[in-house]
Amino acid sequence: MQHQPQKISQFFLKILTVYLFLQEWIDRRFYYHVCKAFGISHPKNWFDYRIRNFLEHTSSAETVADLGCGTGKLVAEMRKMGINALGVDWKKPSALSSEHWIQADLRDNAIWTILAERGVSTITLSHVLEHIEDSVGFLKKLRSIKKVIVCVPSEENWRYQTRKKLGLNPLTDDTHYREYTTGLLRSEAQEAGFSIETVFYNSEGEIFAVLT
Repeated sequence: MQHQPQKISQFFLKILTVYLFLQEWIDRRFYYHVCKAFGISHPKNWFDYRIRNFLEHTSSAETVADLGCGTGKLVAEMRKMGINALGVDWKKPSALSSEHWIQADLRDNAIWTILAERGVSTITLSHVLEHIEDSVGFLKKLRSIKKVIVCVPSEENWRYQTRKKLGLNPLTDDTHYREYTTGLLRSEAQEAGFSIETVFYNSEGEIFAVLT
């Protein structure tokens, strides 16, 4: 009888491994293909509360560039609030007109000259840093910008840590190079020459920070 808890524990871990594997497959593959087939966005984008965080930390006195803007939804919401904002991405955002979008690859250094000419004072990075292999080097390119607002996925949650313990890929996206702790984000920001004005976990469990 003394070995029963260990057997139950191992059995439970196997069930948990299967469950997390299936959950991961549904999140990364099933939703993607179904949403693509029906021409709709992933459910995770239906209720994007991180936009509220960005709006609370920008004002109409700033000229904002959202790098890697995706659909352009954040820029569109900023413009509704009277903020002079534009999106930067290689593909035209569905929510923006051409005059509010700059077509560029973030790996192209020419973009920094364009942003300077546009008088950009604030950069927003919503789930961008984790996709960049040399994130510190990328942040260093932004040192001439007065303020950089960042939102990144956190590894400090039970799903990430459990998947890691069970030997599964813990990252929430196959294209991520890393996911963050507040300590790692602080370290990268400081190495790039920034100080962190504020950092917190938002309502979606992501790490949100303002760098100056």
